[in-house]
Amino acid sequence: MVELGINELKDAVEAQVGGDATFLESVLVRDTFQGQIQWNGMVAVFKIENNPRGARRAYVWIYDLPDGRPGFFAVPQTHKINSPEAAIRAAIMEKARRL
Repeated sequence: MVELGINELKDAVEAQVGGDATFLESVLVRDTFQGQIQWNGMVAVFKIENNPRGARRAYVWIYDLPDGRPGFFAVPQTHKINSPEAAIRAAIMEKARRL
């Protein structure tokens, strides 16, 4: 897994979610489904101000692209996505729907 700093995560949140991001914390998330690990890694939580859709938090994580470069996935907080764990599950479900 690629390791990058808070500034890169902040830039990803602001670009993908919108608004002004302030780092709050990093949370270790381990998600399993039917005994299989679906995700095991860190999710950064950011406070969001001035978001055009009213999101107050965002969850972002880094993953490795096939060529080894880092990719960023940022999810705005909603009434259903209100924790790092829920953000990971939503992303996994969205990916499964696309396959």
